[in-house]
This record gives sequence, structure tokens and C-alpha cells, in this order.
Amino acid sequence: MRHGVGVTETPTGTPPEPLTPTGAEELARSPYMLLTTYRRDGTGVPTPLWCAVEGGVLYGSTQAETAKVKRLRRDGTATVAPCTNRGTPTGAAYAAHAEVLSGEAGHHAHGLIEKRFRLAKPLYLVSRLGLRLWPGRHYEVVGVAVRPPVRPS
Repeated sequence: MRHGVGVTETPTGTPPEPLTPTGAEELARSPYMLLTTYRRDGTGVPTPLWCAVEGGVLYGSTQAETAKVKRLRRDGTATVAPCTNRGTPTGAAYAAHAEVLSGEAGHHAHGLIEKRFRLAKPLYLVSRLGLRLWPGRHYEVVGVAVRPPVRPS
């Protein structure tokens, strides 16, 4: 996967359809979602995340210091699509609004991921342990909620 090559259009060149609860359930069948966030210059940056769904909302978790978190805090505009663990899209993309969840909401999102992927948890914990042992790094996990796009009023 190359940075800057996100899912911003369908194969016909039209913008993706807005995310619906049905679309969220469809995306939840895939273990990974390709979350594409946008830089200030409009360049898409795709990132694969483990995903879980609850109440028609997609949830993921990531480190608080990542660039995607900074982009989402600035602007929640995103696209989301099912993908492989390496970020290759495997289905239709949807326009969405993503927000960073911290505190209790962030723990809830992280808990949904851990619950869904409990068999893969040892691998997940080993990868996180490596991040914790990295010198000078602060380790904090935040949740990401992906919902239908916000319509201007």
C-alpha cells in the first residue's frame, strides 16, 4: 500500500455513497476496514484498522499519537472500505465521518475490538508490547468511531 492512494472514488469516477447501517454491517464482515483520512492539501491517506460494529457504527482503535488521529481531530471527513490486512480494498467504499474517542468511549471501542479478535489477541498484545518498550514513547490507545457523513444544515 502506498500513502496517498486512498479510496476516494468508485471505479466509475463518482464519489462513494454515504455509509448506512447496512453498509456498516457489510463492512463488519471483513476483519479490516480501510480508513482513508485527508491531509490539509486533500491528499487521502489510507490505513487498515481492525473493525467491530455496534449499533450501525464501526469502531476501531489506534495509538493516540498517530498522524491519522491528528488528521481526524482536525477534520473527520473520511472514506471507509473493507480491506485486507495490508490495506488492499476488497469491496465498495463509503463516505463517512470519523471521530476520535477517548476516555470511557475509547475504552469501549477498544473493548469491542478485543472481544471480536480474542483469538488473535496474543499477536495483538505482542505487537503492542513492542510499542510499549520503544524508548521515549508514550503509549495511549484511543477509539475511532465511523458513522454516516454529517450533512450540512
